[in-house]
Amino acid sequence: MIQIIKECIKKSGGEEGGWSVLPSEARQFGDYSTNIAMVMAKKMRKSPVELAEYYAEKIKSQGAGFFEKVEVRNPGFINMWLSRAVLEGELKRIFTDNAKYGKQKTPYPQKINIEFISANPTSELTLGNARGAFLGDVLAEVLLWSGHAVTREYYINNASSSNQIRELGKTALQEGITYKNEYLDSILKKEAEKIEKIKKNHEGDSKETLYGEVGAYIARKIQKDNADFIEKGLGIHMDMWFSEESLYGEDGIQKLLSYIKDRELTYEKDGALWFKTKEYGDTEDRVLVRQNGEPTYFVSDIAYHLNKLKDRGFDTVIDILGTDHHGYAPRIKASLKALDIDPARVHFIINQLVRLKEGDKEVRMSKRRGVFITLRELVEDVGVNQARFFFLMRSPNTHLDFDMALAKEQSSNNPVFYVFYAYVRMGAILEKASEDISRGSYVLHDDNERDLVRVMIKFPDVILETANDYEVSRLTLYAHELATAFHKFYERERVISEDKEKTAHRLTLITCTRIVLNNLFAVMGLHAPEKL
Repeated sequence: MIQIIKECIKKSGGEEGGWSVLPSEARQFGDYSTNIAMVMAKKMRKSPVELAEYYAEKIKSQGAGFFEKVEVRNPGFINMWLSRAVLEGELKRIFTDNAKYGKQKTPYPQKINIEFISANPTSELTLGNARGAFLGDVLAEVLLWSGHAVTREYYINNASSSNQIRELGKTALQEGITYKNEYLDSILKKEAEKIEKIKKNHEGDSKETLYGEVGAYIARKIQKDNADFIEKGLGIHMDMWFSEESLYGEDGIQKLLSYIKDRELTYEKDGALWFKTKEYGDTEDRVLVRQNGEPTYFVSDIAYHLNKLKDRGFDTVIDILGTDHHGYAPRIKASLKALDIDPARVHFIINQLVRLKEGDKEVRMSKRRGVFITLRELVEDVGVNQARFFFLMRSPNTHLDFDMALAKEQSSNNPVFYVFYAYVRMGAILEKASEDISRGSYVLHDDNERDLVRVMIKFPDVILETANDYEVSRLTLYAHELATAFHKFYERERVISEDKEKTAHRLTLITCTRIVLNNLFAVMGLHAPEKL
């Protein structure tokens, strides 16, 4: 709807230039409003109100039949009311499109890769992993609904030559304590016999080699556990599990280093090989090869992005990372620029920290295990629907307080319960009704009905806006707004009455509201209950 209105404004003489069209916050300000006059006033050398009057007249004639009313308000806003015919037509579209309502075709479809979670295979998934998990899954769905081809990808950090894998092997062999915990101990008990076999097979090899082999084996077991939980416990299906180890095959890393050297992008200092990333926008140059001759993680990170952008041909790559990766983006973008790849094709979303609370009290430890609470424990405690919704409620660039007590509360204070209650209430109304509404009834009778429809029809715009700016938290706000609009409508209007025609119409309204909410749940990965 916003795109249609924007096109109407452009045809009325409105130039591009930072102005916007937004749904109005209250009925008295119309269905939509635009600030074009205030944005363009200086350039056009007119007062905002004078320019708004000019645009309003143009919009009225250009949008004849589309708008019921267009008016100007100080200091220069243009408020627009959609015609009854447009609202009724959109209501019919919801009813007929059903599960497809909100799905769009973009004139410029892209092949997009979203890499998320990608936890180190050294322990269970943490609360920090949760933000990226649900954000990545839902953003992927939003982009799919917007007409793009999307691959959900998990990068498995499993190179046997990496320090973390060796350290995991060292811990597994009881020669280190870096990754020692109850979970790892349980795996080591199960795999004791296999570890002994690996030790025998590598008698005479260096300690580092043995640590790498044992660590890689244990990492595979941890990775399998995490993968099963991601799929079954979180309801996230990964299209691709990409192994870091595969980048080292056929001398891939060495070939990349040679390629970078041949382009005269490196120099040697203090016995290490450095990449001239500062020349390409990074804050400093980065080490590619350490003094001991081993490549840094940076090399495999470059190789991985080249694999996505060049070898597999993704138009856009989105990396969703934890707060400890705040310096990651500049170095990757600089390396790509140095290698003649447009860094704008890569987008980084950095999640901020999560704090677990129970009411006003901060929670750090598991009551059962006396260690930091894992994502698995949280999901078991509050439920996956609640975990999803709560982790999505805040923008990733802000800190998140997760209130476990609120997530379990069965009241309207709990946003998940509030939204689900609306869905269940709609179902109960439709189940109780005996009227046949298979053909639908789309006549709007009053402002209360109009208010509900004007919230419903925002859904396609919510999807499109989220696909453009990746702000998935918008979906939770919209879910609450739609549930509120329904609750208000239900409290003010009688749905089932002696008037068969009005009953059929209002049942159509309820059906359409439930369709939109159902589609929103599908995008968010929520499984709504039929009863509470």
